[in-house]
Order: sequence, then structure tokens, then C-alpha cells
Amino acid sequence: MSSRFDVIALALGRVLQSVILFLTYRELTHILPKAEVGLYFFLLAITGGVGLIVINPAGTFFNRFLHAWRESGSLRKNLLIFVAFTFFAALMAFAVTFAAQHFLHRGSVSGGLSVIASFSVSLAVALFVFGSTLSNTFVPALNLLRFPRRFVFLTVSCQALTLITAVFAAKFYPEASMWLGITGLVNLVFGVVGFFLLANVSKVAASTNSSPPAPLKSNGYWSFAWPLMMANIGIWFLTQGYRPVGQHLFGLEALAVIGLGLGLASSIGNAFEMLAHQLFLPKFYENTHHTDASARRASWETLWSELIPMYLALALFVTGFSAALVRVLSPTSYADAWMYLAIGAWIEFLRMSGGLVSLLTYSELKTESTIRPFLEGALITLCLMLILEWIAVSILIGNIYAFARLGVKHKNSASLFAFSPKAAKLIGLSLIFILPVFFRSELEHLPIAIAALATAGPAFIFVLLQNSSWKRGL
Repeated sequence: MSSRFDVIALALGRVLQSVILFLTYRELTHILPKAEVGLYFFLLAITGGVGLIVINPAGTFFNRFLHAWRESGSLRKNLLIFVAFTFFAALMAFAVTFAAQHFLHRGSVSGGLSVIASFSVSLAVALFVFGSTLSNTFVPALNLLRFPRRFVFLTVSCQALTLITAVFAAKFYPEASMWLGITGLVNLVFGVVGFFLLANVSKVAASTNSSPPAPLKSNGYWSFAWPLMMANIGIWFLTQGYRPVGQHLFGLEALAVIGLGLGLASSIGNAFEMLAHQLFLPKFYENTHHTDASARRASWETLWSELIPMYLALALFVTGFSAALVRVLSPTSYADAWMYLAIGAWIEFLRMSGGLVSLLTYSELKTESTIRPFLEGALITLCLMLILEWIAVSILIGNIYAFARLGVKHKNSASLFAFSPKAAKLIGLSLIFILPVFFRSELEHLPIAIAALATAGPAFIFVLLQNSSWKRGL
């Protein structure tokens, strides 16, 4: 089928995934007790830490050399290596979760959580890490290898089945660990499917492509990954590290409200970012093998100029309709989460922007340059949290510093002020969507909130499509 159909399939798939995401938050906050919702976000801090610090560098390396492995016929071997690596990471998640029982105690919301001492909770976290890592690595790899329809079908099916089974199980056992365990189990099934589809692609490539194997140094992975691991320690704290601090300062029920707002912002940002990556990154990663450094840099500059205006438009929309989103997706007891969602929208804008700058370092295999900006930003955030006890504002300031530091560091590598011709028009029109934040009290009424989102959502999508060159991602 045509590239145009593939783009439509990717876009529709991302819309369906976003709908499932919103339903997930709604069901989570309505089925689980508030303390269990807080525990859910706390456990996500553990899975996110293992994912960012341990797994993300391996996944980035996997994507960076995916095409080379396919061409050389060594993809299947590297798939098996990644499975073994992920199993090790899952064991690490189990150990970290189990060790946390020494700091958390049953029945005390302010003092901690004893449920985490349970072996079953640790097992659920490990299963979540193992299953979601395989699914979120192998299935998107199909899109990078130009099989977008398989990717869309598997991703939407996985998320829909995850929601259905998690809701069913949580009605009988309304616990955070049950929700995580079921999610991990369903993702594991789809990860296995993705493995065999990729292995089949590898066989075809090996039998039809006569290109010699891409030469990789024995220490190539470690030199590529260790700077990412160090940088991701900072990124973890700038995106998820607030959860242990928030639980320590305010307790689980308060963390449920904070986690809902910041978590929803993160999920919306990730969903939008993933669609952008699905459209633009296949070509970008193909161009990373170009021998001409200026051509690689030009490819990144095109990516930057197209995506930054879209990210900014999204932040404006989420800020404007933060109260409506929280009201539609959660009970009234979570009403204060709108503040964290509004601030979180700009945290996500900075995170996504910093991620684009980091892509340049991945392309040039100079990942060590990302270490100090993120670690310093995390340290600033931690200090501000402990001094001011303002969770979201502290995270925002830390992300501003990290992005500014990263941007200055690469000012000679590429222009951070080069945008597409339609960028100004897109940003100007998107400013309209921030106006509802000044009428927040009206949006706390459920019918008004639903009507506002039903009207503004399609309008935002129309403005975005009419004023961005998204087709150039192919």
C-alpha cells in the first residue's frame, strides 16, 4: 500500500491508543482506592527507573543498529541477546521492589507501604518490566523497518486487551500490583509475537541481501550506553523521581493526585511524541548510516524544525484544557490534579525538546555530552523539592535548566532556531487553545468539560494538520 495509507494508519492507531490511554486513567482512578492509585504511581517510579537507566540505553542502541543487523543477517541473534538482557533487568526490578519493604510499612499512608514487602508485588513489577520492555521494543521495531500496519495492529490490540483484562482483574482484586502484573503479562504475549515477526524479517534479509556485516567494535555498546545510563539517572528524576519524594513528604493519597496530573501530562506527551517518532524517525535512523556528517546533521535539523512547533502547540492545548481533562478522566476527589497537569504539559515540552537534541548525539555516537545537563538539572530539582516542597514547580525549573544547558552545549552543532515556514502560524493559532484555563471553574462541570473537549480536540487536530509539514516524515 501507499505511504499515504501508512501515515493514515499510524495516525488512526495513535488516536485509538490515546483513547485507550484516557480510558485507562479513568478506570484506574475509579476502580482502585486512592491509596492504591498512589501506590501504582510509586511502583511506576521503580519500573521507570529500571527502564530509563538500564533498559533505555540498550533499546536506543538496538534502534540505532537495527538496520545494520538486518542487512547483515544478525538481527535474530541480537534479538535473543536483548531478551536475555531484559530478563536481567526484570530481576533487578524485582530486587529493588523487594528491598523497598525496609522503607515502607503497611497501613500507614504517611509513613509508607507494607504491601510492597509482598513477594507477589515484586513479582508483578518484574513481570511488568519484562513484558512491557519486549513489547515496547520489538513491536515498534517493525515500524522502523517499514512495517507500519503490523505495528499499528499489534500496538492497538495490546493496549486494548491490556485495559480489558486489567479492569476485569482489578474488579476482583483492586490492587496496584494486580494492575501492573496483568499489564506485564499481556505485553509479554505481544512481545513474543513481535520477536517472531522480526526474526522472520531477519531471515528474509539474510537470504536476499549480500551486504557484509556492519563492523561493530567489541566495546561499542558500552561506550555508547554508559553515558546514556548516567544521563538517564537525571532524566528519571526529572520525570519520575518525584514519586518517592512526594510519598515521603505528603503520603500516598496526595501522591495519587500529584501522580495523576503529572502522569497524565507524561502519557499525553509520550503518545504525541511516539506518533511523531513513528512518522519521522524511520527515515532519520536510516540517515544515521550516511557517511557525510553534514547530511546526518541536516536530517536532524529537518526533524527539529518540524517537531518543535508541534510540541509547543500540544503544551498550549493541554494547559488550556487541563481542568476539563482531569474532570472527564477522574472523580471529583482528584480535582486539584489540573494544576499538576498544566505544569506537567510544559515539563513534557522541555523533555521532548531535550530528547530531540539528544537524538543528534545518538546519530553522532557522542552520547557522553548528555550527562552533565540532566544530572545537574536533577540535582537542582531535588534541592528545590526538599527546600520548597513544591513538586511540580521544582521539576519544571530543573527541566528548564537541563534543556538550556543541553541546547547551549550543542549551539555549534545545529541551529535550535530553524523552523518550518508554517511554524509561526501553527503557534499563533494554538495560542487560542490556552484561553480555557482562565475559565477553569466552568470546566469542572462534567457536561461542559465533555463538550469543550469534543469541540476543541478535533479543532486542534485540524489546526495541527493544516499548519505542519508532517508528510515530510516519510
